[in-house]
Amino acid sequence: MSHVTYPTGQFMIGSHVCQIANDEKGFEILIAYADGREKEVFTNRTALLELQKQIADCLEYAK
Repeated sequence: MSHVTYPTGQFMIGSHVCQIANDEKGFEILIAYADGREKEVFTNRTALLELQKQIADCLEYAK
């Protein structure tokens, strides 16, 4: 059985492009950092923690 990923959305957190996908094993978030860092893929719980961190950083920057 092949591993199929279903893209569910793309959005911005600050200047970072984020893409969410899910499949039969869970979900992942890919973050393309605007500052030139390598793209990172986070899955399941780690994805939620990273997303929370990125949002908190943006809120802090917006103050």
